[in-house]
Amino acid sequence: MIQKNIELAELSVDATTLLVLIGTLVAVIVYTNSTIKLQKKSEEQTNAIIQQTELLKKQIELSIMPSFQLSLEDENKGHSKVFIENIGNGVGLNIEVFISFSDPRHQEVHFLHNIQQKHFPVLHPKDPKPLLYDALGSIVRQGFLYSTTTFTFSDILGNRYEQVNTIESGHIKHSYVKPA
Repeated sequence: MIQKNIELAELSVDATTLLVLIGTLVAVIVYTNSTIKLQKKSEEQTNAIIQQTELLKKQIELSIMPSFQLSLEDENKGHSKVFIENIGNGVGLNIEVFISFSDPRHQEVHFLHNIQQKHFPVLHPKDPKPLLYDALGSIVRQGFLYSTTTFTFSDILGNRYEQVNTIESGHIKHSYVKPA
């Protein structure tokens, strides 16, 4: 009888050990699945944060981006003045203006004018007194039919941009600011 009790005890220990091992296996499987789900959620949150950061960066760039507008003012017949105005939200730095134009005989002429060398390293946003750009005014006064003015400039973060404006038969067309 003692032998039977020992065998029953061993059998019950083996059954208990088996149940504990099965329980442990189930717990490890459940834990692994939970960890995988948490990892996927964490990756989704990280991607969402990256997207939000990129949008925030873009909004900051737009909030400090300069944008230039040409305006044409006829003082007297044949005596047009051209003004450059910063209509953006940020200060324009290191501004270069490249002008290409064709005369009434449709010959193309090019020249580069750097505002920085003309004592204008910056143009402040919405300045009540726009910059008189006499070089371009003289082109209009001389009867050139078409001109393209390309502005290359920086914002306060050092990002470089380009914007193209055209004057055709006295009408000015503005374009969007693009990264240079």
